[in-house]
Amino acid sequence: MSDTLSRISGIVADILGLEPEDLDAASGVDVTDGWDSIQHLAIMMDVEAEFSTRFTPGQLADAQTMGAIVGLIDGPA
Repeated sequence: MSDTLSRISGIVADILGLEPEDLDAASGVDVTDGWDSIQHLAIMMDVEAEFSTRFTPGQLADAQTMGAIVGLIDGPA
């Protein structure tokens, strides 16, 4: 697991009350228990704070999985 994915897993786990090891790049909105649209906003705000970045509304809407969020932080693979 990349450092970025590991850090995002920690954020998601804290917000959703899950264990980080139960999450992977495919975890996301409507796929992972408790990850709904409201929790998605909370996750993305914490990711912005953790990585000292800001996302556009389009990026917020498009980043529906942890893998997609990693892509926003690290850039295309």
